[in-house]
Amino acid sequence: GVQDKVCVAVRVRPLNQKEEREGATSVVQTDGPQQLTLLREKESIKYVFDHVFPPDTSQAQVFQDVGRPLLDQAFEGYNCTVFAYGQTGSGKTHTMMNHS
Repeated sequence: GVQDKVCVAVRVRPLNQKEEREGATSVVQTDGPQQLTLLREKESIKYVFDHVFPPDTSQAQVFQDVGRPLLDQAFEGYNCTVFAYGQTGSGKTHTMMNHS
């Protein structure tokens, strides 16, 4: 059966036009479907999540992996929530609305 569970998914947003013009580089590297690395000068740090989506991931893929299971559970009568969290400019709107 369905159990109470928090599923944590991270979607790395692509650099925006301003960042690209300024020559910025990403400080995050995706290392597979569940791991990402925070790139630091002295020591990089690896993190593991339920889902990790690189910048080129389509909206359809994010929905298939994260949204569809929640929707299926909601139709079965379970309560479900999608919570987008992050600082300003971190990609919440990009993930939820796919604004270019």
